[in-house]
Amino acid sequence: MTRVITEQVSIPEERQAEFHRWFARWLEGPNSNGTDTALGVVSGSGESIQARRGERWRTGNRDDLSRDARCLYNSISPLAKQILDYWLDHDPQRHSAEVMVHQLGLKSTKALAGSTNSFTRKGKDCGGRGLPFHWTEREDGTVYWMDEDIRDLFITARLGTIQ
Repeated sequence: MTRVITEQVSIPEERQAEFHRWFARWLEGPNSNGTDTALGVVSGSGESIQARRGERWRTGNRDDLSRDARCLYNSISPLAKQILDYWLDHDPQRHSAEVMVHQLGLKSTKALAGSTNSFTRKGKDCGGRGLPFHWTEREDGTVYWMDEDIRDLFITARLGTIQ
């Protein structure tokens, strides 16, 4: 078992959201071809990294996928669950961080980015699958989305959790 330690770092306030996104990629570790995406630069839309990330939630049999999705849904913080529920309750589209902050009553996009960071660690604990969603930076801000098949998997996992 990996020993966990606590580290404290000072970062520029205006780059806090960027730091949380980098840290989430770092926690995921190297992808299947051994490339550590945290050390690379995500340019443009980051679609190639996003596509690899989504594949982790498509690998394996349906029972394993369902188990891991239920595990993640049940293990994330209440705020992270509120964010995931937002994506599950809305059409599969790209969601503006600014709109989500307003809809969810959060203090800032930094609070949103920090909460989505928790998915990485929990995703590793739940089948090693990492993030079930994507995000990218655009000129008008950060957007988040889930692929429709992965969204459907989590809708089913949520129903199994509620029953």
